[in-house]
Amino acid sequence: MEIIIENVSMADEEFHQLISGETGDALRQTAKNYLGSQGHTENELARLKAAGGAEYEELRRAMTDHAIEVVSLPPTDWHIRMDIDFDGGKKA
Repeated sequence: MEIIIENVSMADEEFHQLISGETGDALRQTAKNYLGSQGHTENELARLKAAGGAEYEELRRAMTDHAIEVVSLPPTDWHIRMDIDFDGGKKA
């Protein structure tokens, strides 16, 4: 299971600087820790993602908000969204 950081509205260069360094690593690890603290298994998360809908979107929002808060990103860097990937980040 991988955590993907998506660019919502940042400049491409700024986004890549954010996610490629220690901050990106910290965001991903914090998001994984959040999911673990919620008691979800990887299989449950995969089913929830496959089903889609409001429950999965709320989980994504909560995971993103938690990671941003814990890592203490400045408001100018809040233009990201996080997702869960079960294919190792492979592109279709």
